[in-house]
Amino acid sequence: MSEGVEVHLLGDGWEPHVDEVDGELQYSIPVASGFVEMSFTFTISSAQLSVLLDDAYRRSVLHHALHTLLQRTMIRDGDPAMTQERFQSIVDRVLASPPDEVERFVDEVDAAHNIRLRVYVDRDLERLTAEGSQPA
Repeated sequence: MSEGVEVHLLGDGWEPHVDEVDGELQYSIPVASGFVEMSFTFTISSAQLSVLLDDAYRRSVLHHALHTLLQRTMIRDGDPAMTQERFQSIVDRVLASPPDEVERFVDEVDAAHNIRLRVYVDRDLERLTAEGSQPA
């Protein structure tokens, strides 16, 4: 990874993407809520990037959970701001935990925000299969 150069590593369009910027890996996610659109960027490690590249299920869970949680930070009286520390705890839980802990996390987000993340995750995995990509 070279310094002073931006290198695109993952993601297209409105999906989360990872770029290397000045030697740092940055996970960016666009979020829309009503008429407001914002992009949030956080630092990740190379080990976390490896999981994102290799495991489509965890990548999709992270995407949709973060999108839901970040939308809630954008509304008045919504969730607290997403700090790097809070982001990191979510990333650790989704990318580095055993599968049953990832499922518990999904259930917690679903219950707290009245959503069904698995519907969105299943759509992502179906799209990847249709495109000929093999979901991990």
